[in-house]
Amino acid sequence: MEMATHPKRKIGVIAAAGHLPVIVTEQLLELEYDPVVVALDGIADADFPIAVERIRVGALTKMMNWFKAKACDEIVMTGRFIRPSLAAIKPDLAAASLAIKALMSSDDNALRLIKDTFAHHGLHIVDMKDVLGDLYVASGKIIGRKPTAHEQKAIHKGLTVLRLMGHSDIGQAIVVQAGRVLAIEAAEGTDAMISRAGALSDPSLSPPVLVKAAKTGQDRSLDPPVIGVETVIQAAKANITVIALGAGEVLIADRENTLAAAKTHKITIIGVEG
Repeated sequence: MEMATHPKRKIGVIAAAGHLPVIVTEQLLELEYDPVVVALDGIADADFPIAVERIRVGALTKMMNWFKAKACDEIVMTGRFIRPSLAAIKPDLAAASLAIKALMSSDDNALRLIKDTFAHHGLHIVDMKDVLGDLYVASGKIIGRKPTAHEQKAIHKGLTVLRLMGHSDIGQAIVVQAGRVLAIEAAEGTDAMISRAGALSDPSLSPPVLVKAAKTGQDRSLDPPVIGVETVIQAAKANITVIALGAGEVLIADRENTLAAAKTHKITIIGVEG
């Protein structure tokens, strides 16, 4: 089924680190949106297919005024957000109180503060799934073989633990081996967590699995979980054989190359419910 196009509908993009903001921008262009991109200066590190405006994260008034000048009131946030220090932010007047509150909040609460501030000024951060739904995984096997019974049990445990701790705003990913939790994602991010888990796995047991899903109660317009090529490479190094992703919750960045990497490393990727 072909995706619907949206000729000239403006969508703002706040671009942080990594290649995902480029993939999102390219997908928006393919669907005939009119993307308006602000690359966070000092954080965004990719090359974009269109002209972008580089604005430092603390110049909040400039950022909001720029979107308004472009008649763009719908915005998606994408990429890996790296928490800068207050000194590095150099906040303007509009950002000063927000910056202090955000730096002292959990990740989810910090992003909600940003969303609320934008909404107060008539700018709405929207759920990327409503804009680019086809980037999200569907339920069922995406590539690879059917998981074994041992792997299915590990997936179930991983998803159960993620759902339970999601209320605490801890992380979006976990590695489980034979009923044993090897690592839970914290501030280091998924790929670094996988590397840590690899050192703890037992080669005499069934291989570990990676489970990734949205946090319980998470605002889906903020920090949606993502995997990409590097996730697959790190999983292969950790001898992970299955990557299970929350259906309708997780994006696959650079999908073609990510699935090609999974095929090369004989890693199964599946979408799971629950």
